[in-house]
Amino acid sequence: MFDENAQNNTQQTDTQDNQIANNQTQNTPLISPDVPVSDNLPITDPYIPTTIPQTAEDSVDNSPSPDDDLMSIKKQALQQLAPLVNQLDQEPDEKFKTMLMMIQASDDKTMLSTAYETAQKISDEKIRAQALLDIVNEINYFTHQTKSE
Repeated sequence: MFDENAQNNTQQTDTQDNQIANNQTQNTPLISPDVPVSDNLPITDPYIPTTIPQTAEDSVDNSPSPDDDLMSIKKQALQQLAPLVNQLDQEPDEKFKTMLMMIQASDDKTMLSTAYETAQKISDEKIRAQALLDIVNEINYFTHQTKSE
């Protein structure tokens, strides 16, 4: 009798397992048991885009950016400042710093000779040595830049 009940229970469990397996393969999505399934609602995958992506031409914004405006102002200011640098009332070390900043900001190597002359006028040897090193570094920058182009 005990064997007969165990056999019936095993057959029932096997039948239920087969029904579940068949049901899952027949248009029934695998969803958490807590989520109700409706045949009327499409199943969406959050990883699949639902809109058509824009083409590269559509996504390009041709309007000037704030950075473009700032770069334009910077360029104009440097162009206006270049002829006025010699009129600034500065000690040679301060004048050199101003010229070095302008050279670095504008990538204008034509100012290097004037910056070199200014560096030679610096009376403090340590500051003059640093200024001359800065001149050498800028020349290295421009010569390596020319070789890589």
